[in-house]
Amino acid sequence: MSAATHEHEHGETESDIAFHLKSFLRQHKLGKVMTGEVGIFIRRNPDSIRAADVLFISHERLLQVQSKSYLDVAPELVVEVLSPRDSWVDMADKLEEYFSIGVLQVWFANPRNKTLQVFTSVTDSVLLRGEDHLPEMAFLPGFTLAVSDIYS
Repeated sequence: MSAATHEHEHGETESDIAFHLKSFLRQHKLGKVMTGEVGIFIRRNPDSIRAADVLFISHERLLQVQSKSYLDVAPELVVEVLSPRDSWVDMADKLEEYFSIGVLQVWFANPRNKTLQVFTSVTDSVLLRGEDHLPEMAFLPGFTLAVSDIYS
């Protein structure tokens, strides 16, 4: 598979996840979904930034944001869409950094094998595929999604 095909899959997966989250949030008005390499401060002075593919941040946390550039308050959810060039070492680093700043959940979406790995801590995760549904999330009460709906 060519690099262009992987970029296409990456963008489509990012868009599909954001669509499902946004559709839910239009009804429930719990916060905002952002996409497209959204910058999040991991450390300040010196600054270290991570760019999330998709994130959800509640209105409560959004009101605490002070920065005009990158998010200086952790979102509740970060979604990373994996590509062939992502190494497990890099992804493990991302997990540690996201959880260290107060992210509650991290999803690794893998379009190549159509799975979604849901992390609730650096060491606790569940691998979902096919008709598996996301587990209940306190920060998105009532949100449900089958993995097959992401990769339709």
